[in-house]
Amino acid sequence: MSLRIDQGSEQRLRQALTDGRTLLVFERLDAQLLKRLRQLIGDLVGPEDLKRVRMVGEGPRLRGELAAATGGTALPATLTHDWLGEHLLESFTNPILQKGERLGIGHGVTVKDDIEVALHDVRDRLAREQRLHVSSGALTPKALAASIAVEVAPDHEDNRIAVRKMVLEMAAKQNKRIVRGFATMLDRLFNTMFAGLDSHPEELENLRETARQGPLIFCPSHRSHVDYLVLSYVLVSVGMIPPLVAAGENMNIFPLGSMFRGGGAFYIRRSFRDDPLYRATFAAYLRHLLLAGISIEFFPEGTRSRTGKCMPPRFGMVSAILDAYQAAPSALSTAAFIPVDITYEKVPEIDAHLAEREGAKKRRESSLDLLKLPRLLTNEFGKVSVRFGAAIQIGEFLQREGANLDDTEQKRRFTSRLAYKILGGIAQASEVSATGLVAGVLLAAEERALSRDEIIQRCRGLATVASTSVKLSAELENDLDASVRNALRFFARSELIQRFPPAHWRVPPALRGKLV
Repeated sequence: MSLRIDQGSEQRLRQALTDGRTLLVFERLDAQLLKRLRQLIGDLVGPEDLKRVRMVGEGPRLRGELAAATGGTALPATLTHDWLGEHLLESFTNPILQKGERLGIGHGVTVKDDIEVALHDVRDRLAREQRLHVSSGALTPKALAASIAVEVAPDHEDNRIAVRKMVLEMAAKQNKRIVRGFATMLDRLFNTMFAGLDSHPEELENLRETARQGPLIFCPSHRSHVDYLVLSYVLVSVGMIPPLVAAGENMNIFPLGSMFRGGGAFYIRRSFRDDPLYRATFAAYLRHLLLAGISIEFFPEGTRSRTGKCMPPRFGMVSAILDAYQAAPSALSTAAFIPVDITYEKVPEIDAHLAEREGAKKRRESSLDLLKLPRLLTNEFGKVSVRFGAAIQIGEFLQREGANLDDTEQKRRFTSRLAYKILGGIAQASEVSATGLVAGVLLAAEERALSRDEIIQRCRGLATVASTSVKLSAELENDLDASVRNALRFFARSELIQRFPPAHWRVPPALRGKLV
């Protein structure tokens, strides 16, 4: 299996070598791995610089190696193979895993005279690398329940019992085997459902660097049940630990509820404004996760959008995270909200969404809805685009806004402001796609049929206007005409538009709602 290194890790290694002796610190290191690492690093920096690189496992030898490296740099290092696949069979069955192992190198520690300080810092940064690439290291639900119960209700036995029960009902129990199983399943599922899953490598590397500073709070747009899976799939595919995902209690249905809990879901009530004990328990749970460096995910809109446009935010999760921050502001100041835009060329639940917009009763969402996914395999839903917006660090945001969270009214105001800033970040991260551009042109033509040349010409004009305020997708930037033709073919295959010979197109009135 091949061994590779990302650009940021390579830059940190080269910088450390420029500064002097370099020590790479792994959780575990055996002779076979050491040989492969020396080959990779030798190929990168050359045989002379390789002589100044030492490698050691996080064990009894580490203190002595740090002492020998005084004046140099110690770098925490990890391999992602522990997360994505430890068995030969998985590397054959899952195309994700065929990329091989990835060496990740975190931010270094300058080794000075106080070796104990360096030892503590290196171990702390190595633990962060492990949580980012290998295992979330989450406490077991029982241990969390006992700790949070004593914290929230120290003097009331009945309340402690109630808190323990709440934590056990909500807590995730992420399991590496279950996540690997989901990754394998999703690789097959998505390759069948979608024509491609598009993300920007540079955004993912920026994300990795932000995660090295503190835990991430992913805030995706919510247009489909598949959103629960897409973001985790993208992160796993680049060797990052998927976040723990906030899900409504209605998603916790046997047997899928236990499977999702093992995949990283934690379950919360739809509303708990009038239950101060539950609110305090949930804030404590979030704080324990974030203090442990574990990333989480929630949908700021609270429910799926039926129109494709972002809805006004719900404030409950943002408020609970600020509650958690208040209890440990210094430790959580670098925790960051990450706006994420997930856009489908064709939403899998498009028929249900159209029916609801036309007056059908809105069904309560349930994990059982995900059982319908196999029936979607015969359909084509085009591409999925995942874009990551600029990180919003909690401490930096509150300092810039001059927020005083101890003032109830101020806290309410800044919770709202932060929630809308997250939604603004989602909007800024989104891009205009070729299908979106073509849909806009055809819908603006009402029921008139346009020729392909007319559509391309109008798309050019619309793209010129749109580019002044929003980003265009790479395919539009590179070759607008070809992208428009591809979009027309996709809409035709999906039976969303009607063709009139020789090459004229329009949207039938009954289907206009699907292109909105």
